[in-house]
Amino acid sequence: GGGGGGGGSSRISSASSTGHMMGDGSGSGLGPSTSSYNGSGYGHRDSNSTSRTSLSQVRRISADEGPILSIFHYNTDAGSVLLYGTQRGRIHSWDLRCEEEPWSLTVPPELGFLTSTSVGADKYWLCAGTSRGYILLWDLRFQMLVKLWRHSSKGPIHRLATCARLPGDRDNAEGPHAFVAAGNNEVAVWNLSTGGPCRRCFRALPPAGRDVSSNMTVPYLHEEPIPAHPLSPILTSAQQVAMLSDIHLTTPTPDVSMRAIMGRISIQSNNSYVITGSTDRNIRFWDFNTPSRCYTVSGLEPGQPRPAYDAIPVPDLTQNEAMATPTPQYSGRRDDPSKGASGSGSSKLFVCYDAEVPSVESVVPSHLPMREQRGIQSPPTSHYDAVLDLKSVDLPTKMMLSSSRDGIVKCWR
Repeated sequence: GGGGGGGGSSRISSASSTGHMMGDGSGSGLGPSTSSYNGSGYGHRDSNSTSRTSLSQVRRISADEGPILSIFHYNTDAGSVLLYGTQRGRIHSWDLRCEEEPWSLTVPPELGFLTSTSVGADKYWLCAGTSRGYILLWDLRFQMLVKLWRHSSKGPIHRLATCARLPGDRDNAEGPHAFVAAGNNEVAVWNLSTGGPCRRCFRALPPAGRDVSSNMTVPYLHEEPIPAHPLSPILTSAQQVAMLSDIHLTTPTPDVSMRAIMGRISIQSNNSYVITGSTDRNIRFWDFNTPSRCYTVSGLEPGQPRPAYDAIPVPDLTQNEAMATPTPQYSGRRDDPSKGASGSGSSKLFVCYDAEVPSVESVVPSHLPMREQRGIQSPPTSHYDAVLDLKSVDLPTKMMLSSSRDGIVKCWR
């Protein structure tokens, strides 16, 4: 969905990836934008005379840049801009009015492949994530890299989504806030100008993971220095050598991870929510302040009990403490999450405890006839493969669209 700044609320904006459901960002004369793995970008334009939608090629890039992995469109007072990022780290801008490239940005190759991009609600800043866990923040007014962070998981940044502010913030607290899907099936939100521990984390745990102490920590963004000279390498030679050894020590990429983010952030904390899609085929609705309002929209197996949602208090650690103590113990105390997303001691970690699917052996024998003779059952509404993208639609009626890796698109009302 497109991002909107100011007012009482704003949508959470994220760019779409190749093969996922595409959106036109903020609404314009350009229809849905798409991209392909052969380096072609396309835009759908409406023809008023024939009332049909025609497909016109917008841009073909060099094959050396790899496939297009992210695409985003937005309007400004000066133009209509289409952004697309390639696997080799080039972020291109395309002015659709004059078909020129106003500017382009480059992700240094030592930081990994480009995996996700997103533009701020005010269109003044852009953030990008890489396969090695780095998050870059640019000021689009000057095309300048202003911040460089690394996620504590050191794994791929699967999806980025932006918003102007968080619930409970002051009216003048707008800044580069970003929801980051990385790590083990979790989404966390940061102010990218400050980094550090996340403001709020939404995590889904399997039945076997609820007693692991490492699951009761929050992710952290570690700041990396940016060289003063623009042509200097981001990482020193010693850091690059250490990264090669770090590849063997880093835990493998988890099999389950969140890949889609959408939602709405309002000044009124009780109207803010985040919806996530995961490779475990689940779509989850997260209320920003109350765990009892969270629920699983889709993805439960037949007969599987509903998951339990809870808010867990975790301590705020400095960067040195987070590096020295990567797995602080869970205190077991419950706090009121409505005290704010950034307050000391607040329950900034929201956890979804998935329940096990009962097997035939675990069902009471007297209940088996009831289970086996239920007659005709309606087909499951959940996806059969990983959920990769979520979008909202306002017209002709308010709906949510979800797309999965097997090419299925579902509408939810």
